[in-house]
Formats: sequence, C-alpha cells, structure tokens
Amino acid sequence: MVGFVTMPLASPKHIETPIVCYVDANSATRTTCRKLDGIRRFAAGVGWEIMALNERESRPDQLAETFVRIRPAGCIVECSTDRDDLPRPVFGGIPTVYLDCRPTLYRGRVPMVCHDNALTAHAAYRELSFANPCAFGVVGNHLPADWSIQRERAFKAFAAADGIPCRMFTERAEEGNIPGRFGRLCAFLAALPPRSAVFAVNDHAARVVLDACRKTGRSVPADIVVLGVDNASDVCELCSPPLSSIQVDFELAGYRAAELLLRTMRGDTSRRREMFGPLLVVRRDSTGGHARTGKRMFDAIDLIRRQACEGLRAIDVVKALGWSRRLAEMRFRETFGRSILEAITDVRMDRVAQMLRDPSVPISTVVTESGFNTSGALRKVFRIRTGLSLSAWRKLHVVKASTRRTRCRSATPASRSSATCFSIIGRKVSGSGSG
Repeated sequence: MVGFVTMPLASPKHIETPIVCYVDANSATRTTCRKLDGIRRFAAGVGWEIMALNERESRPDQLAETFVRIRPAGCIVECSTDRDDLPRPVFGGIPTVYLDCRPTLYRGRVPMVCHDNALTAHAAYRELSFANPCAFGVVGNHLPADWSIQRERAFKAFAAADGIPCRMFTERAEEGNIPGRFGRLCAFLAALPPRSAVFAVNDHAARVVLDACRKTGRSVPADIVVLGVDNASDVCELCSPPLSSIQVDFELAGYRAAELLLRTMRGDTSRRREMFGPLLVVRRDSTGGHARTGKRMFDAIDLIRRQACEGLRAIDVVKALGWSRRLAEMRFRETFGRSILEAITDVRMDRVAQMLRDPSVPISTVVTESGFNTSGALRKVFRIRTGLSLSAWRKLHVVKASTRRTRCRSATPASRSSATCFSIIGRKVSGSGSG
C-alpha cells in the first residue's frame, strides 16, 4: 500500500532556498535536458534549487520518502511518457504542475503545460508549402496517440482551407503486423502524385517514410519532400537523405512549467493551462534545405535566451552566426519573422512580465534586471508593446485576477499561450502567420 504524503506547506517567502522537484526526469534524453534547461533558467531568477528525480526515484513509494526528507516547495511532473500513476494525492499538499501532458489528463483539473499540436502542424504546413506542392500526404504514428491524431487533423484542415488535396495514412500497426503496415505505406506513397509533400508526425515516422520512398523508387526531395517533428539528431542525421525536422520548443515548456508552478505556489489559479509549440525548422536534404542554416539559427536563439537580459546586442548575435550583418538579419527574419533586435526585446519583455507579476519586485529592479540600458528605454518599448505603463500593467495582471480569469476562460488554448507573453515563438507564430 503506497503511503501518500499530507503535510503543511511552508510559504515560499519563509524558505531560504526552496527545493523544487522535477519528477520522472530521464536525463538521458535530449528532450528532458531542454525542459530542464528552461526550468533552471526560471529557477535562477527566483532562487529555487532544482532536484531532478529519475524514473526509479519517481515511484510513488520512493516519492513519499523523498518528500518527507527534503520537504519540497513544489513539483514539476514529466508526463511525456504518458505515465498515469502520479495523480494529485501522491503529492499531498505540495503545489504540482504536470509538464508535456495530454490536455485530457485528470480532466484539466490540475495545472499543466501542454504541447499545442495544432501549432506544430501549422508550422509544418507553412514549411512544406514553400515547395509549392500539388498535393500533401500525412503519415501518422504507428501506435494510437492523441498528439498524433491532433497533428494529423490540424494539418488536413490547413490544406483543406487552401484547397490543396491532402491524403492521409493513419493506419495504426496491430501488434506483430508492422511489416504489413509498411507495405501499405509503400502503396500509399507510390500513389501520391509527383511534387508531393509529406508531413510525418514525428521523426521516427518520417524515417519509415524515407525507407518506403526508397523501396518504391520515389526520389527525395526531387519527387517528394518529407518533414518530421522533434529534430532528434540521432535519427535525422542518419536518415538517407538527412531529414528536415521541426524543433519543438521544449526549453520554453520547462520555463512555462516553472512559471506556472510559482503562480500555483502563490495561490493564483486564474490560469491552469499553458501551451508550447515549435521553435524553428532545421532544414536538411529531405526538403532540399541546408543543415547549417537550421543549426546556426538554433544556436542564435539559445544565445538570445541566455544573454538577452545581460546586455546582449544584435551585433553580438551577428558575430556568433558568422555571417555578414545583412545576411544574418535576412536569414534570421526568414526563420523567425522578425529582426534580431526584436527577438532580443521579446526575451527581455518576457523577463519584465515575469517580474511585474510579482508585487514584491520594485520597478527599479525590473529595469536593472531586464537588460535595457535605461529606464526610459524600457518604459518606451513597454508602452509601445502593451499600451500601458509598467505600474498600470502590474495593477491589471496582479490585482484584477477575477477579470483575468474571465478572459482566460473565453480564450482559445492557442491565444492563451501568448496572451501575456512576449516569447520569440509566440510572437513569431502570431506575427508571421505560421500558426
């Protein structure tokens, strides 16, 4: 019989170094490492210590012992493995956020951060549309999965809205019948017209698509272009040809989970769900792109995220990219739909919004820790972006919580994800129309 923990939770302000547990963190996966980077980035700003617990340490009986020993201020639970044995009673009175979970998990009654699969599907549709295909194909996951179904349906809807034919391969492999499914996938690809574009819902599905193209004699990318999701380099780089893929913004997922946990610890239940989506497309040979461009852009975003609030300048990013100023700005805008300076400002504004939500942080601290040179520069940019002064925005978002709750209930998940956030991807998607 598992012993669940029930304990009074000390207020965060009475804890010198609050400990936050990242539960079921498999440090061997790149995805988890990126999420942990985002969690730690937020934690550094609020003085948390992050304790990552692996799968063995995350068993309910082990968690009970760990919680009694360290008395964590909060928990972030990794849900990408679809485990369902860590419901709320396991955590007792400890504030908990579920990260990368199905929107239907626990019927939405818990704070959660979910992948906006429609957003990822739209990024894929926009990227594949650059090839000007005469038809699209969508290949789903070989096993039933909610995220796969959501991506399949969203992509088909985008194609239908533009009047472009979109054929679907959504057969799930019955146990022991993977060869039969592969044969039918080959037939599906062989029937696609020349100049088609195929969206595979993840990199593993895309690898199978490339294998099937070779078997059926379909040339990639001359005859068919193929795009996956996740940018798993151990898969993408070893494919033939190398696979273009969408890099999901897992670091933003971790950051938003930590931000949501802080609000939960403070008793703010006005927003129980946050969303994350794509970061950028890493272009390789399967879509006729260039691998270097994608990696450099990814490194540039990493640099901006980590140093934007420490006085980073646009010229510093240009130097890191290794191109001329004109070429760097052109390629950055092609990828993200905005200039390098705008991207730096987006990250700074994220930091400003985070600090303004905390009424204990004085405005003078907001100015000094957001990366702006002067108070006047911050106030000017903030008023242009929001139409409000710093103090008016704080009053609106801290004091009038009931108004915010009403607005969040009426918003769609996609709009809620960027309603009060200035993040690079949130602005890229809404500003450039990549969804």
